[in-house]
Amino acid sequence: MIPRLEYTIVDWSPETVRQRAMELGEVYRQAFDIDPRNTLQPFVDNALVRHTDYDGYRCVVATDDTGNALGFVYGYESAPGRWWHDTVRPALVERGHAGWLRDAFEYVEFAVVPEVQGNGIGSRLHDTILAQTRCASALLSTNAGPNPARDMYLRRGWIDLVPQFVYPGGNRTAMLMGLDLAAWRQRNGIALPA
Repeated sequence: MIPRLEYTIVDWSPETVRQRAMELGEVYRQAFDIDPRNTLQPFVDNALVRHTDYDGYRCVVATDDTGNALGFVYGYESAPGRWWHDTVRPALVERGHAGWLRDAFEYVEFAVVPEVQGNGIGSRLHDTILAQTRCASALLSTNAGPNPARDMYLRRGWIDLVPQFVYPGGNRTAMLMGLDLAAWRQRNGIALPA
């Protein structure tokens, strides 16, 4: 049995994310079991910090009673000309899913430190960030095949759009998933944000 953990879900402004980017990077390192000898600076600079300037950017963080990050999720509005949008577009078009890219929220990074997983933090982070977007749909990529993150996404209504996707220059297979946010809001009794 997992002991009950007290935590708070808070929005971090782009400025707070920039100031505390290395803290989020450490959450990411732990969640994805990245070797401590590998520097997080490229991830922090080229993703966490750079993305704070994108339209529709949101970052939601779970913090402990001292304000330390236990988990986070962030994303922004999808737009042509951005790397992920343009990279996944051909695969989505080929499978007949081009419409998913219109008015979409890119659910970019999601991480919870392993020691606190199982306390509902991931589900709360997921629901909080998506309840706050006005976009019609959400898109993400996750590792292909069975994994805890994909299982959570499926339970929350995400569907597989492209089950086998390999990023350029990559060697791991990912899966592209989509969520109809209007249907998700209706199922969960969530009003469209003002």
